[in-house]
Amino acid sequence: MASGKKRSLILHPVCFAAHPALFLFSQNVGQLSFASVLPSLLTTLGIASVAWAALAFALKHAQRAGLIVSLALLLYFSHPHVAATLGMGAPVAILTAVWGMLFLAGAWLLLRTRKELRALTQLLNVVGIVVILMSGFEIARFQLTRGTAEPPTLPPTVEREVERPAALPDIYFIILDAYARADVLRELYDFDNGEFLGWLERTGFYVADQAVANYCQTGLTLSSCFNMQYLDEWVKQVGVGSNDHEPLRRSIRESVLLWELRQQGYTTVAFSTGQPETEIPTTDIYIPPGVDFESFARAPVKGDPAVSPYLIPGSKKPFDVFRERIRYIFDHLGRLNALERSPMFVFAHLEVPHPPFVFDADGNDLYPTPEYNDHDGSMLIPERFSREEYVAAYRDQLIFANRRIKRSIEEILANAPQPPVIVLLGDHGPRSQLVWESAEETNHWEALGILYAVHMPDGDARGFYPEISPVNTFRILSNRLFGGSHDLLEDRCYFSTADRLYEFHDVTERARRR
Repeated sequence: MASGKKRSLILHPVCFAAHPALFLFSQNVGQLSFASVLPSLLTTLGIASVAWAALAFALKHAQRAGLIVSLALLLYFSHPHVAATLGMGAPVAILTAVWGMLFLAGAWLLLRTRKELRALTQLLNVVGIVVILMSGFEIARFQLTRGTAEPPTLPPTVEREVERPAALPDIYFIILDAYARADVLRELYDFDNGEFLGWLERTGFYVADQAVANYCQTGLTLSSCFNMQYLDEWVKQVGVGSNDHEPLRRSIRESVLLWELRQQGYTTVAFSTGQPETEIPTTDIYIPPGVDFESFARAPVKGDPAVSPYLIPGSKKPFDVFRERIRYIFDHLGRLNALERSPMFVFAHLEVPHPPFVFDADGNDLYPTPEYNDHDGSMLIPERFSREEYVAAYRDQLIFANRRIKRSIEEILANAPQPPVIVLLGDHGPRSQLVWESAEETNHWEALGILYAVHMPDGDARGFYPEISPVNTFRILSNRLFGGSHDLLEDRCYFSTADRLYEFHDVTERARRR
């Protein structure tokens, strides 16, 4: 092991291995759950520890081994950030070769030097401890200041006599993220969506041609929709100044809608979405991506939320993981009759046509940037895309989504034991003209104008109307299917910034007009 008479405590390899996952969590605390980064944390710690132990045994020098491992970690985790900074003009292969040469040169120097390594080890220990403490401070500060909130509740509904179906239909709730309304597509994206919308109408869907989202962010829209109410009273518990996403996630997992469906005898089913806010592993059947569906259908079990693979060395590329998840949901939405659990409520959130733009119009693979993220609005434009590039890429991904969701709906209708309810929504509109820091500078007509289509088993769209918003969707369905007595709410639109998630600005008038 160490050759000197004095042995130094060696902490830096462990600190540098733990830092990326802890830093990611600290920068997104309240938006990510610790469970989502724990596997990555344990994986990097495990690989670094095994490599360090093996090198220390081979070299008979723990300090040299630790320094080589830390060098490898620093180069590995800095690579994607440097690649993103350089942009598409610098081929990633060249940067990878340079980083490889730096590692070989650094390892050679560490192996050949006769200098005392104790001082360097101590310096890196201090650096490693400091970066861990910085992340820990952010995590602790958030935990000490976070608020608490119970999931929203509605007063118990009084059942009334209505003409109810003899057997309750399956309900499919499908979100196509950032899917725009037809007039928005026509005027801002130079795209006529009439062919797809006409197909929906011929298939028995009611299409609301002036529908708007209630909120400009996915989690807010879906929490409001799943709980059939606006979030104002609930936000008073969370705190308007909070940016904690965990109460939002809980409000969906423990929503009024899921409670009512279970009371009516529904089996709840959810696909893994890859988005922490819309992961619902508490459903009766939870379907992670990539599973052998035939075997899964024979013995369905609850799964665990899919873990972000992005920090795991040697894992699939994030763009490939994203693509596989989207294709898996499209491929299996129409095959859930194999579960034989009717009546079912099925939830599927597909992050298309929303960025990242990883499909062309024909469904071929694209790799838009060196570094994966799903930002949009002013977080994406103009730093990574011009507005013209965003419009073209969004339009192509929407064409892909149209073709795939059409096929899925055809399979659902062909395989369902009886005509189902299908709710097909955009959670918000596209965001080529959204400024995350400013309600005044954002084009709310674009950001909140959404696709809204509903298929009723009997073809009767009674209760739905052109200007509808998601908050009223399940109020109408509860009244129609279960004899509920929910009054409809006024359709309102709210904007909140990225940093002030729960500080709502009423932008209804601006969302309703061009």
